[in-house]
Amino acid sequence: MASLSERVDVFDDAEYLGGVIQLAQELGNYAVGQAISKDTASIQLCRDLVEALSGVLIAFDFRNGPLRRKYDSVKYAIKRLEDLLYEQSLLADAPPAKRARIEQADGRASTAAADGADAEGGEAKTEAEPTGMVDAAEFDAIRQRMEDFDAAREKVIKGMRDPQKLAKLAIYDVHRGNTDGATAKLDDAMAKTKLLWPIIDAHPALRPGSFSNALEEWAEGKLYLNWLLNRTILTMSDLPMLNTAEYLGGVVDLTGEIGRYAVASATQRNLAQVRECFETTSVVNNQLSLMTMQGGLRKKTGALGTNLKKMKGILYELALAEAGRTSRAPPAGASEEATPSGGGMDEEA
Repeated sequence: MASLSERVDVFDDAEYLGGVIQLAQELGNYAVGQAISKDTASIQLCRDLVEALSGVLIAFDFRNGPLRRKYDSVKYAIKRLEDLLYEQSLLADAPPAKRARIEQADGRASTAAADGADAEGGEAKTEAEPTGMVDAAEFDAIRQRMEDFDAAREKVIKGMRDPQKLAKLAIYDVHRGNTDGATAKLDDAMAKTKLLWPIIDAHPALRPGSFSNALEEWAEGKLYLNWLLNRTILTMSDLPMLNTAEYLGGVVDLTGEIGRYAVASATQRNLAQVRECFETTSVVNNQLSLMTMQGGLRKKTGALGTNLKKMKGILYELALAEAGRTSRAPPAGASEEATPSGGGMDEEA
């Protein structure tokens, strides 16, 4: 078998193991064709190779994932190959006359005498020797790398719990006007995050997940704090530790916090602040609408439109209240040109 080191520039450990497991499945399919030709030696070779692969793969801790589900197919491949060998032995034990008729029907009458010799107790001419079929050292190296990766992953998951919690608490502080406390918590969260950067640099595949989620939460807090103090949105150049997905995720989540701020402002009948919230969210929505979002970002942007409609409704109601009237906001999606019904607006209370 070709070693992973010969293909290191093409695929990683998990992809290589996935291909090895797929090989075991294909050998089971190949053996069926050889069974039709009564090529017992080839079936034995397939069985021995799959058993050798199973012997090295059983030492891996695949956890619950794609490789775990694929690995289960290896034992079924072994069972299939064992069944084929058993069925071939039944054919070899058949009476010579009957076996000759079967093989003549297959166009292989010339091999009947040789099979007869095997049926009389002769040992198989070819018995696969599993030793050397699999490079055990190569698989041990792969297993060690995967175990190191899993250990690093656990460290990142545990290490990012505090930064994410601190970011959430910082957002809570911003909503209550404790900007100094929020700043301290965000700084503490980033200091703890930086301790894990060496692991992320060594294992870039660990960035998506807990690490990115915590950074996105931190970005949300940082963006919201800055917006509340300066009424501006920080750019990616202001937050160089974030990648594009983390930054955009923080920006979308920011609109949710601005929406909460708008509701709080509305309770104080502060129409100017609510309008400011609406304008900020509108600008963000317009800019993001020009981008093609994928995955989680695409789902988040759906909530942005909801926030925008809610703020628009609040502005409508505040405008009516300011004019000395009360009314429900028009339903979402209703035509703006539609004339309100007679009962849609009440006289001054």
